[in-house]
Amino acid sequence: MADYSAVSAAVDVADAEDEEEEIIMDEPAPEVSWKVVSIMYACSCAICAVLAALQFGVHIEQVEGVWLIFAPFWPCLAYSLHRMRKQFKESKLKAE
Repeated sequence: MADYSAVSAAVDVADAEDEEEEIIMDEPAPEVSWKVVSIMYACSCAICAVLAALQFGVHIEQVEGVWLIFAPFWPCLAYSLHRMRKQFKESKLKAE
């Protein structure tokens, strides 16, 4: 019969490393920077506004309806600005 002791030792080491990774993964995630999220949503809203202006103002047929792809970012921007304001207030309270 074959000797599998070396293989079982390697499996034990791998299992121990997995347990260490699980402990690291249980740590709380860093807080989301709502300023960065708001900037990204604002860029998407700007694209929406430019495409809508091209369609309705300049009457370019190639961009007809493309602005609708970016339209859902407007409520997302409003929400992220609200959360950013709340995050700034909380950071000021922690600083005091």
